[in-house]
Amino acid sequence: MAAETQFTIGTRASCTDGHCGEVHRLIIDPATETLTHLVIQPGHRREAGRLVPVQLVASTEGEIRLRCTRADFDKLPHATEHDIVERGEFA
Repeated sequence: MAAETQFTIGTRASCTDGHCGEVHRLIIDPATETLTHLVIQPGHRREAGRLVPVQLVASTEGEIRLRCTRADFDKLPHATEHDIVERGEFA
């Protein structure tokens, strides 16, 4: 994955064996200002989004392609929302 990869909310995401959902949020480490995870909202059922480590992203051309199966995707932790920290507010 290129260092300058861009991610767009709403982009379709697929596992190695089919569609798994759409990008719902991006998780950035405020200390390093680097992308760490994507939150992908499953398309095949209504539940909380899955927290996908950026290391699982194989390609972003046209859609997000993940290096895992849908069964592996389903085992990823659910994303939970906590307090949002604005830039400059963290200690």
